[in-house]
Amino acid sequence: MSIRLLEAISIAGVDKPIGTTVNGSADWEAGLVASNKAVYVDRVLAPGEGRVPAEFLLDDEGNVTGLVGPDGITNMDMPLSPVRVATFG
Repeated sequence: MSIRLLEAISIAGVDKPIGTTVNGSADWEAGLVASNKAVYVDRVLAPGEGRVPAEFLLDDEGNVTGLVGPDGITNMDMPLSPVRVATFG
């Protein structure tokens, strides 16, 4: 399993900053989690893994002006009529 550090620690003389994901023995990881220095994470995603399709509202110049949610509603305060919808993922 993997853990994400909640505070900076030194591992074998190498400083690891907050937010770093590391792997170790189950006992070592459990000790850091029990002392609130880390939390368990499922696993580190490989590049390209875990992508989620996203739709963006674009203006005439191709600038992103908002996101379209799965329900078709944008994240903007006012309703928009998209000029184009770009889908990535």
